[in-house]
Amino acid sequence: MKKITLEKSLKNQVFERKGNDLITNRLSHPRDMHYITSQCFTSRLQIYYKYENGKKVEVNRRVVMHNGVDLRGRPGTPVYAIADGQVVMARSMHFEGNFTVIDHGLGVFSGYMHQSNLRVQVGQYVRAGERIGDVGNTGYSTGPHLHLALWIRGVPVDPLSLYSLPIRE
Repeated sequence: MKKITLEKSLKNQVFERKGNDLITNRLSHPRDMHYITSQCFTSRLQIYYKYENGKKVEVNRRVVMHNGVDLRGRPGTPVYAIADGQVVMARSMHFEGNFTVIDHGLGVFSGYMHQSNLRVQVGQYVRAGERIGDVGNTGYSTGPHLHLALWIRGVPVDPLSLYSLPIRE
């Protein structure tokens, strides 16, 4: 629990940033191919288990909101920045797995979760379409995919509502 509490604190610190406007008119696909396996803002049932005397026993269940879009992919498939920005988080986390957050300025952040490999470092500036990682199955994940998230001033937003994903150049 201490690790999860620390990670929540780290994310809160990241989203408090009010960086300069780094978004240009360039937007990019986060992946070369898109097959959405889970839409943003859908409800999910999470069931927690423990083992007692060698048997799997349900401990708790709850409905949670899915704050992002899941894009199916093979492990190692490239992940690209959706817009210009500065990397403010690139680390392994309990739920998010290998997690990259990019600050696009003016309170706009994009997040890329469950990556098998992080290819950027905190402080690095990236351009729309630049490779930042690889699709994976890390953290709280049921199979290889990219979870793409978008926040505006700390509020989750459907990443697909920012734009209709343009064709990568």
